[in-house]
Formats: sequence, C-alpha cells, structure tokens
Amino acid sequence: MRFKVGDKVKIREVLPEASEYWVCDEMLKYSGTKTLVEVVLSDCYRLAIDDGKWSWNDEMLEAYPYPQSPFGFSMHTREGGGMKILKTDSSDEPDDLPEDSKVMRHKEITEELTAIYEAKNHDYGDSFRETYRKLGIISAVTRITDKVNRLQSLSTKEQRVAEESIKDTLMDCANYCIMTIIALEEE
Repeated sequence: MRFKVGDKVKIREVLPEASEYWVCDEMLKYSGTKTLVEVVLSDCYRLAIDDGKWSWNDEMLEAYPYPQSPFGFSMHTREGGGMKILKTDSSDEPDDLPEDSKVMRHKEITEELTAIYEAKNHDYGDSFRETYRKLGIISAVTRITDKVNRLQSLSTKEQRVAEESIKDTLMDCANYCIMTIIALEEE
C-alpha cells in the first residue's frame, strides 16, 4: 500500500475503469476531493471524506501535496511513502485543511524536529550521546531541565534573546526527550 494513516490524498478526477474494485455513482461524486487516509487495510484504504464507507485503492488516489499549511510548513507525500517538509511563505493563502488536522500537524512538527536534529548533529556532532555514555540519565535530565527552565523564563519575562522563541525551546526539549529514548534503547 502506497499511503499511511494520516496521509493527505486526492481522489483522482477520473477513476480507473479497470480497477480491482468496482466504482459506484456515489463514489464518483468524490472525484477531485482532498481528504485524509483514516485506515490502511491489506488491499484498500478507508478515507475521512466518506466516513470509511467505501474501499479506495492506490489506483483511485494520488498524493496530494497541500501547497501551503497555515502552520508555516508544507508537507508533501512522496511516491513510495515518506514525507518531505518544506518551509513555506506565510504570505500565501493556505488551502483548507481537513477538520482533523492535528495528526497532520503532529507529522509536520516531527518532520521539523528531525530536520533540526540532523542540522544540529551535523554542526555540533553527537555530544548528547557522548555525555550520556559518560554520565547516564542525569545528563539527559539536566538538558531537559535546562530547557524547561528556559521555557518558564520565556513565559514569565520579556524575551531578551530575539532568536530563541518558546517554540524553539519546546522543539529542543522534544528532541532531547527523543534522544533520551534512543539512548535508553541502546543501553
């Protein structure tokens, strides 16, 4: 199966006649509609658009890269699965997102977390892992606590460092939590 739960898809304008599944008139009304994959079965999908009533297959769907997200990032589904997140120009009008966009936003944030993690590892090396190996879990607790303290400071005082936002601090904290999970799994 080409898509995963939460992927944004568009039902093809022209549904294939030689489809493995039959297509009825009621399904045709969804042609060209954008929606989310809610369930992935062994040979078909259930979509948000029809409350999972119909079986949809890969031939009937296409990856739909919502060109703009109101969150400042655009998510593009690649052929063969996977996601690509791009920074967008917030001056453009975003497309409407499906009602249940929290799952999609979660995916966008985790993709952004991965990009930040890759960039920082490239720039600074894997100092977290080295410190964790020397000092253990207390090194992770210290870094996470530093970020929580920074968050408290940012939320109660006027910000003095313009480059660091509450979001940046939360992203760093989340990455430290993920790195700690990885370190625990390696023990």
